[in-house]
Amino acid sequence: MIEMMSNVSLLSTQRARFLLDPDGPVEVANIETRADYDVTTWYARIGYSKETAIGEVAPYGQWDYYQNKETIKSKSYGGDNEAGASEDGTFHKSTLGIIYRPITQVAVKLDQSYHFFKLNGKDVNYPEIRLDVSFTFGL
Repeated sequence: MIEMMSNVSLLSTQRARFLLDPDGPVEVANIETRADYDVTTWYARIGYSKETAIGEVAPYGQWDYYQNKETIKSKSYGGDNEAGASEDGTFHKSTLGIIYRPITQVAVKLDQSYHFFKLNGKDVNYPEIRLDVSFTFGL
């Protein structure tokens, strides 16, 4: 914990959760050792699949929710880029996308997401666009 806190940039709300005295030094005597790891996550997804003359097309929408107050941003120390960037360890994500399967073994997925969280008392959101191509062996 001392190495992590000495090497990553923590929000003041994270320092308050990890240290007995958030303004004090990062040392063993100041580390909060009592913890309640209450992680909540869920997602809801809706979509459908339609066979066409050129393959299967499947549009979808999804909403993700994740909360873990003990999460930090630094992935090098086991953190999470979304929840760890928020002041309360919570983020939401909305996604709209489409999957195209020209044949059973190949899938091309294109989607756009918006990530939502609070930072320094303000609502923050940013977009993300993903393109994935998958191939299944053995079918």
